[in-house]
Amino acid sequence: MDIRPAAMRRFSGPPAAEILADEDFAETPHVRFVAELADRLGIDLSATVTVMSHLPLWSTGQEHADLRRDTAAFLNRDRTLKTRRAEAAIRARFDRHVIATGPEIDLMPFLQEATADFLEPFTGLRRRASGIDPVLSLFSSNMGVAARRRLDAAIRAQLAEAEARFPDDGPRSLAIRVGQWWMGYDGLLGTFGQSLHRHLSRLDGGRLDRNPMPAIPTDTGVPMIGRIATIDKVVAGCPVSAGQQVECGLDGFNNGTEADRLRFFGAGRHLCLGRPMALDFCRIMTDLVNGCGFGLKVTAYRKANSDVFDMPVVFTACKVMPRQTGRRVSDHTSLTQKGTPPYGCAQGGSERP
Repeated sequence: MDIRPAAMRRFSGPPAAEILADEDFAETPHVRFVAELADRLGIDLSATVTVMSHLPLWSTGQEHADLRRDTAAFLNRDRTLKTRRAEAAIRARFDRHVIATGPEIDLMPFLQEATADFLEPFTGLRRRASGIDPVLSLFSSNMGVAARRRLDAAIRAQLAEAEARFPDDGPRSLAIRVGQWWMGYDGLLGTFGQSLHRHLSRLDGGRLDRNPMPAIPTDTGVPMIGRIATIDKVVAGCPVSAGQQVECGLDGFNNGTEADRLRFFGAGRHLCLGRPMALDFCRIMTDLVNGCGFGLKVTAYRKANSDVFDMPVVFTACKVMPRQTGRRVSDHTSLTQKGTPPYGCAQGGSERP
């Protein structure tokens, strides 16, 4: 069931950033949409509405200011220590899932679990990421009733887990904790997954340590943010009527300059509070990729059928190894065992320096 307006004007790139920074464009009333849908259909979506109500993304006025303050304090508490813990877990997982395997690698389990590894120290919550249905999104406007019920059950279970783990947290803190998990997971997975796909596709099996991946992501997993004009406006020469909903296409900055790509995180009063964390995550992941003395040639890639996030659900690659044995192939693991095969890509990809 799609709860979006039938017609929306879409702006991309700089005009989208201009809208996000303009206080004459308000947040979409997505929380109200979901609450009214639940009432109309007679279904219980109270866990979904509770968590959505504690995300600054959809709040306004003083409640928005209070939520931003509380959420920023939550995310920044012991951030350096938590980032180090996450990095250690991700490095160990990379060695197991990427360095020590091959020639064919399914990158999805690593990407999913590494994203959960990063979020766990910050949220205190651990979900088996490989079991997450990419169709279930807190931010979707286009889910059927059965999917919304499954999503609400998953959120309800996570709220119960959070309450058990953090008995001193009040209802507001618990909702913020769970909300930040959902806010972070799809966005981080999509942003790094898409950026990695672009990089590997460009190299086509070339050595990763000789062709470094940019630390600032080249692609965003959050392609669009909605806004509603509160007065008549003109954007990039196009009239927008009061009450009209518009889509702000952040994917217009994909593969742009560093300055452009930093605009993935929005602008104005809703500038993403998780931006420092997202950049830390991408730095950790690109450091690992850039330390590999071999190539990865993409063999399969498919994005989720999502109306909110651009993120992979299928991502496999084949290692393209150096032809010499007994040499170091990664800053993290040495290939020194006798008889280790100097294999190339099973798909016939060439080795590029």
